[in-house]
Amino acid sequence: SEHLAFTRAGRIDIGHLAPLPFSREAVQVLCENIAAARAWIETPLILENIAYLLTVPGGEMSEAEFLAEVAERAGCGLLLDVTNLHTNAVNHGYDPHAFLNSLPLQRVVQLHFAGGHWHQGVLIDSHSQPTPPEVWDLMDEVVARVPTKGIVLERDENLPPFEDLLAELDQAREMGRRYGRWA
Repeated sequence: SEHLAFTRAGRIDIGHLAPLPFSREAVQVLCENIAAARAWIETPLILENIAYLLTVPGGEMSEAEFLAEVAERAGCGLLLDVTNLHTNAVNHGYDPHAFLNSLPLQRVVQLHFAGGHWHQGVLIDSHSQPTPPEVWDLMDEVVARVPTKGIVLERDENLPPFEDLLAELDQAREMGRRYGRWA
């Protein structure tokens, strides 16, 4: 999988995932780059949505429309990071359910989930806290509609006892069982 982002501007490494402009030109460039990468790696490629704090000027479409167009034109699967979706919806003031309805959900093959933290009124995707109820609700909506092939609980810091991580995974597994998705 690969994040739909850029990390370099010319020869300068910016050190973090940065959002792309949600424009037709960016869709075209991405599709060309994806085709080249797929020819070289000779394996399917799935694209992941990122959490972002700033939007790039020049956007001509919403993030959901952008993801949908890239996935459809490039013929790629999607790795839907549900926490990133929630984080962006909170920070940028959009409806996460409308976002989901704009995606080609049949292309979603994997889900990521985690918890973040608040910093100066901004929700940060830090993978440092338990998964919040809003993310579980969005995951439930996706799992009910799409037979994803995998889920990943992300935790990079502030690690709890292992049993707490297993409890989150058990909650996700139970969600999958409820919809006949995975064991």
